[in-house]
Amino acid sequence: MDFAFLIHSRDYKDVQRKFKIAKLLPKSWVEFWCLHWPPIIVSKITGLKSRTTNQEMKGWLIGIPMTAKQMIEKRELAKKRVVQAIKKAEKIGAKIVGLGALTSSITGGGEEIKDKIDIKITPGHAYTTFTVSSYVLRAANDFFPGRNPTIGIVGAAGSIGSYCAQRLASKGLKKFILIDLERKNHHLENLLEKLKDINSNIEISSSHKINDIKDADIIIAATNAPEALITPDDLKSGAIIIDDAQPSDISEEVMKQRNDVLVVDGGVVLTLDINAHFNLGLARKNDIFCCLGETLIMACDAPTNDYCLKGADISLINQFGELGELLGFRIDNYQRSGKVYAPEKINEIKKIITEKLHNC
Repeated sequence: MDFAFLIHSRDYKDVQRKFKIAKLLPKSWVEFWCLHWPPIIVSKITGLKSRTTNQEMKGWLIGIPMTAKQMIEKRELAKKRVVQAIKKAEKIGAKIVGLGALTSSITGGGEEIKDKIDIKITPGHAYTTFTVSSYVLRAANDFFPGRNPTIGIVGAAGSIGSYCAQRLASKGLKKFILIDLERKNHHLENLLEKLKDINSNIEISSSHKINDIKDADIIIAATNAPEALITPDDLKSGAIIIDDAQPSDISEEVMKQRNDVLVVDGGVVLTLDINAHFNLGLARKNDIFCCLGETLIMACDAPTNDYCLKGADISLINQFGELGELLGFRIDNYQRSGKVYAPEKINEIKKIITEKLHNC
């Protein structure tokens, strides 16, 4: 199936990076344009070939100019733009559309717009869960070998956070700190019961305070907040943060002030030949976000016809992981903000963690 993937501006600076003329305009003008301009075709996506016919499929990136903050504050307009973008994709030949970043959460994973469109959509939850949890498993092995680190999940009541917790519990991790808004407490309670069913020896605490992740060794950041939530004071020395939020959940001050922690882009996979022909802010041209990866997987081998309407489970998540591997997708070296971490930085964090464990 030919396909498309939806993206949106994280902030007005994204627009300035894409359009040179926007660099000459005041911020207020750029934000006005973001709010009122309809979706646009950003680029073609090349390199995806059918595993059965070896024929290359056509793909497109379609951009919604609205910023993350605008999408949260004007949800109805944002949903209208998502529908417009999907119809644009259908018009140019796409048979399936992936919902990137906030286009998924503001439409309820596609549920709130399903009656307004005529083609398949996917919110990316299954393969994103597989990828993010795989980074956590790698970090546990790399930085805490032979130990069972405490996993903090910010946004634990959401799809990605809750599915990651379940997959990690199924892989033998036992210590969790679940954090989300107080109004989502019933979702946290349901997740707690699911985790206990997976592993009766599990140790879980839940909280509505971000600062409680200070006890976590590895942190998953997976909220749909329009602004950063995690600050330098919220992290212990040696913490590993797997950030899957777009826009990021991690304050820029963390990177500036905390050389003793490691912030990793958790939603990234390395591909063989996929090229979005657009700067996604990743380290290599054939790096892609895993929610886009799910769209590519479904374009080749859709495991179910109505995945976005039914949600995911552990077996489906693992199935997407296997299908991604068949296409040559894999997690690679730890990276952040378009740069792969040097081995020296990784070793520095390992040394900090080892010294802390020794002192304990």
